[in-house]
Amino acid sequence: MSLWYRISQHSSSLLHSIADIPATDNDFQEKVRRFLNYLDPERGNEEIEEKLRNMIAKEESRVLIDIADLRESDAKLCQEIMSRPADYLPAFDSALERTVGNISPDYAKRAKETKTRFAVGFEGDFGAHQVNPRSLNSSYVNKLVAINGIVTKCSLVRPKILKSVHYCEVSRDDAAGET
Repeated sequence: MSLWYRISQHSSSLLHSIADIPATDNDFQEKVRRFLNYLDPERGNEEIEEKLRNMIAKEESRVLIDIADLRESDAKLCQEIMSRPADYLPAFDSALERTVGNISPDYAKRAKETKTRFAVGFEGDFGAHQVNPRSLNSSYVNKLVAINGIVTKCSLVRPKILKSVHYCEVSRDDAAGET
């Protein structure tokens, strides 16, 4: 089983729409342009075109891109995505949103009304970024990795506070509690 996962310290602050970025952000606009070029159905990549049409036909919001196809198309861009996904995936998602709007304006309008966010996922050979749970370490923080493994046990993380200390500035008192 293979799945991709974006390890990020600030994943909740990722931007998902080109509307979230000021028009003066030329770097973001350039990334969107590169991804639009990659997703362009007229580019001749029948596999991408078929995946986009299937996504629209099934009214899904996520398309899986083969990392090997992206690497073949633009190796530098692929390496940049692998090493800094937080900088590139919002632009890729925005380009996907625009591409869906060009292919099927009706579906894009319905998706916008329901506040559906389009997202890009990755599949295929991640090379050195394909790890198992034991080899996953801090060098992969903020990198795009594929984790191969079998989940044998799953439990909730329950943080425990052994001792807490609270300070009140008004009364200049502190209170301690132990569990």
